[in-house]
Amino acid sequence: MGPTLAPGIAVLTEPSPEAAAAEIKAWYFKINNEDAIVSELRTSQQNKSLHLWLSRLADELNASGQSLGDGITIQVPVRFTGDNLKENCLKPLMNARHPDKTSTTELTTIEIQDLYTELDQIISERSGCHVEWPSEESLAEAQR
Repeated sequence: MGPTLAPGIAVLTEPSPEAAAAEIKAWYFKINNEDAIVSELRTSQQNKSLHLWLSRLADELNASGQSLGDGITIQVPVRFTGDNLKENCLKPLMNARHPDKTSTTELTTIEIQDLYTELDQIISERSGCHVEWPSEESLAEAQR
């Protein structure tokens, strides 16, 4: 941090994305007077987990006899895939909850978990299929 302009307001002497992000987080807490954590963008591990979860969910839905056409006006049997679940289920929900974001790469770690929770609840209520979010423990167990 550099010299202060006023109490609590500093000038960045070495501007960098990291320094700016730290300053923004500090101001977020001051402005909102909250103890909440400003979430980072979703991690590459969360991205891998997202795609693994979508793939597993697709397998579960297909095994239960569900079709992607279920619930659409034109009933065309289409097998679930991780990709079509992402495009037809996850992204519309993401766009409804976060209209300012166009890609899952823009979601924070908290936003991706919240989307999983909501989408999983919707799908499990409508289809009876539920797949846990991949964790290190479940991945290790699956490899045994």
